[in-house]
Amino acid sequence: MARIRLFAVLLGLAIAASAHGQSTPQASLDRGLNRHIQAMIRSQFNVPEDYDITLGTRGPSTTTGYDALPAMLTHEGKTTIVNFLISTDGKTLARLETFDLSSAWQSGCQGHRHRFR
Repeated sequence: MARIRLFAVLLGLAIAASAHGQSTPQASLDRGLNRHIQAMIRSQFNVPEDYDITLGTRGPSTTTGYDALPAMLTHEGKTTIVNFLISTDGKTLARLETFDLSSAWQSGCQGHRHRFR
């Protein structure tokens, strides 16, 4: 019985030690890089100083060489999420907008015809 208790204690310590040593994906963005990204977002999108910018968890994206990086812009209790792409080496921040052409076509955009010269 004492051996079982000893084994259980050692197993618990091993699990706790291994869990403590693991880092989350967010930890891969260091504080300096976070501040640099926040400053870049603030300057490129003219975000006022009274807005809080919080970076979300870096995750997979559909763009090769880039990870998805959501940013939460909060002001007076209202939060807006803006999705960015960050290169896997952490050196490039990108913002990509996509438009669903099938829904735009169905909603009546085909009536707007412009003449090209």
